Amino acid sequence: MRYSGILAQLQFLGYTLLQASNFFGSEKDLAQASLLIGQVCCNLDDLQDQPGCLRFSLETSGRLDLLYPWLADARVHFILKTYLCCQSLMVSFVRLREPLLGYGLQKLHRDWHASNSRSRCELFISLDSVDIHDGAIELQSFDGQSQILLQMNPGDLLIMDSTLLHRGTLNTSGKRRRVIDVQLRSAVSNCQHGVCCII
Repeated sequence: MRYSGILAQLQFLGYTLLQASNFFGSEKDLAQASLLIGQVCCNLDDLQDQPGCLRFSLETSGRLDLLYPWLADARVHFILKTYLCCQSLMVSFVRLREPLLGYGLQKLHRDWHASNSRSRCELFISLDSVDIHDGAIELQSFDGQSQILLQMNPGDLLIMDSTLLHRGTLNTSGKRRRVIDVQLRSAVSNCQHGVCCII
């Protein structure tokens, strides 16, 4: 899919999926990054803010470095900066979420409420293969006319407008379903929030 098609899908549906097999580095590099992220999370405290889900914060520069294959990709920068009409991006939130067997179902919700969209975006990075039985992400298009359960492969990247209705679904398989949620917005020079500027 060319940039124009990716941006059109993001604009009209509120999301677009970039498949690792077509878009990012080698399978070996992505597998290594996923392994390192898993190792780091083993040494972190679970946030314990969602029953039945493991959740970890990755909001430090050292942990953000683990996301380099996705966050440093020039094509991802171009898509995000074009969509948000900005020159630089601020990371304001990074969480890894893994629903356990029998858990993970959420209500449809928005992670950001604004009078207009195109003010913030989210990146969902899948570390595992995810199908409809593993707690897949459900998305509702901007116009409310369609809903999709998104199946993802390791390394796939979902770009989503933060005002889009979405939710996690029930993990009925017991398989691992680790997804990293990175919230991004246009960087503002005098803003004190956020953890890292991406140039």
